[in-house]
Amino acid sequence: MKSMEARFPGYAGSSYSDLLGTVYSFRAEKDQLTMHHRKYGDIQMQPVDDEEFLCSLGFLKFTSSPKGEVLGFVLTPSDERFCFQGVEFKKIR
Repeated sequence: MKSMEARFPGYAGSSYSDLLGTVYSFRAEKDQLTMHHRKYGDIQMQPVDDEEFLCSLGFLKFTSSPKGEVLGFVLTPSDERFCFQGVEFKKIR
């Protein structure tokens, strides 16, 4: 089985949402992709396919350029109390 670094290259780093004014960071380690937020801490990601993941916050889909460079992600919260859907985050580093 491939490591997360090999399976999901380019996912590590940080992404920012203008709408929410917040940053999420990602680490790919061994067999796990982990998302981190200053308020929520570490959040384990469960892969659905090569670009889509489920986590405790909801559904996340990475976006990439035609060349395969990760540009950011779109987050759709699973909690219907959130007043937003499909929030875009742009990779900043």
